[in-house]
Amino acid sequence: MNGSRKELALAMFRKLLRTSSLVFKGDERAIDEARKEIKARFVKHTLWQEMDQEQFSKAMKDARECEQFLRENVLQGKRNERGNYEAVMRESDCDSEHWEVPKEKK
Repeated sequence: MNGSRKELALAMFRKLLRTSSLVFKGDERAIDEARKEIKARFVKHTLWQEMDQEQFSKAMKDARECEQFLRENVLQGKRNERGNYEAVMRESDCDSEHWEVPKEKK
């Protein structure tokens, strides 16, 4: 069981790193900060073998929720030539119903 816990934890660690790289693509500072935070959280929980099943399940649930939040709720903005910010959409965002463009009031 302990070996599989380590494998699950490492798989989630890698998934969070991949998701943060995708979400913050082109923003090296944001990617670096996300990696530091992810690593800090996982280092804090390195004693996977000593956690009881409930603690381990909660840690994995929290990590899955974090990955899902990043993937579904973080959107990059890029400053345009007028000084305004424009959303930088990913391919996965284009098919989603999550993002609505507000209509201007007349």
